[in-house]
Amino acid sequence: MKNIYRGAIDLVEEQKNTFSFIINEKKYQDYFEWIKQFVKIKVERKVAFRIEAQKVILLKDFLKRDDFSYAMCMSLFLDIGEQIEKLQEMGMGYLTINPEDVVFIQSDNDNFSMIFLNIENYFDVKNNVLEISKPYKKTYYFSPQIKNISQIPTKINYTQNIFYSLSMIVCNCLKSIERDYTFEDYEKHLDCILETKLYWALLRCLKDKPEDRFYLFI
Repeated sequence: MKNIYRGAIDLVEEQKNTFSFIINEKKYQDYFEWIKQFVKIKVERKVAFRIEAQKVILLKDFLKRDDFSYAMCMSLFLDIGEQIEKLQEMGMGYLTINPEDVVFIQSDNDNFSMIFLNIENYFDVKNNVLEISKPYKKTYYFSPQIKNISQIPTKINYTQNIFYSLSMIVCNCLKSIERDYTFEDYEKHLDCILETKLYWALLRCLKDKPEDRFYLFI
């Protein structure tokens, strides 16, 4: 048995092409049940469910070996975005999304999904306001506003910042990102997906002014 992710929800490889999600903390039971829609379940129990897949790997490790297709990037943007919204409904918010927090699952040649698992490292969020009340480790995928926080406790608009972070990761998967890009930089370097739905969705989240950002895929 091989550990892929350890946390409130563990992910282990039991044998070739067989993987299990195991919940360790009851407070996350609702999220544990909810993420089942993103995978094809083979065996289901109260504290665990088993899936069969061609590949299950942390996103950070996948990106070291393979390139992301447009469809994979779209799945990352939509799947993790939906999970962020669900966790927000549960009062849990995050400063950023990182590739080591996300699991890439390829069921077969044409079907894949992403699941966010670093759920226990959350901050309280209510009415779309994230309360930053404890020290945190700085990461590459912070929005500019979070990078500029000089003291805690403090409060920020949640969705304006978390979807900026998610969009940065998608851009990274497209090999189009550099440090401290402006909106014009993103607009120029996303020409590999020019005029697609994902192109416009990413740009909506990457505006320079936080009040102009919103998460929408149409």
